[in-house]
Amino acid sequence: GVPVIGIATNLDQYLNMAAIVRVGAGQLLRAGTCDAQQLVAHMKRMLAESAPGEAAAALAKRLARYDSHREFPRIVNEINQGRTDRPPHAALSR
Repeated sequence: GVPVIGIATNLDQYLNMAAIVRVGAGQLLRAGTCDAQQLVAHMKRMLAESAPGEAAAALAKRLARYDSHREFPRIVNEINQGRTDRPPHAALSR
């Protein structure tokens, strides 16, 4: 797997990277505070360690099994019925 270094500027980027960081498959940097030295340091660390690549490979396998054609309508139905106790990403943990 290929780990991700996300340089986020918008909320959707932060939210997507938060999920990737949570499983250890990447690192989030804030565009407004990130400089070239920080980026290079993060790149070197991610290349030197095996864990981020292993986590990225595991995440890729989980995403490959995720059936969005089935899950999206199910999630919309749950929201419409007021059943929001389970986060939409819960299906990825199966």
